[in-house]
Amino acid sequence: MSTVIPLSSNWRECGSDLVSDWAILNDTKSRQLRRILATDHSRTDIEIEQACYLLESYHAVYRKNLMRLRAQGCRGKCPLPTTSQLQQMAKHLQRKTHQSYSPQQVMHDLQAIAKRVKRLRQHGALARRHEVQQQSADR
Repeated sequence: MSTVIPLSSNWRECGSDLVSDWAILNDTKSRQLRRILATDHSRTDIEIEQACYLLESYHAVYRKNLMRLRAQGCRGKCPLPTTSQLQQMAKHLQRKTHQSYSPQQVMHDLQAIAKRVKRLRQHGALARRHEVQQQSADR
């Protein structure tokens, strides 16, 4: 079982656009992604399943390497995945889906997932903020 790098809950409410795609993906679980993508009614169940497999591949390769670096004392922003990591993710994904993926496709698809998660989290934070403001105004 992997350990998740905890992020400040505040990043979701202010400035999540400043958080890297890689930090967002580190903080996203497959079941959360499935729920997020299910709200997009243009996606098929197969597309959602493939996106979850991609996230699992990302966690198995990138996040595992990042945890090792963090344990060695390395800190700072989450770096871009290396070509080697993207190739490993593509192989991992191919074993799951029996489809071939290029490192470029993996990078593109990961960024698209992060963008979707980021947009939904920003929308959720705005909705919560509006709800709090509405409750304050009602008092």
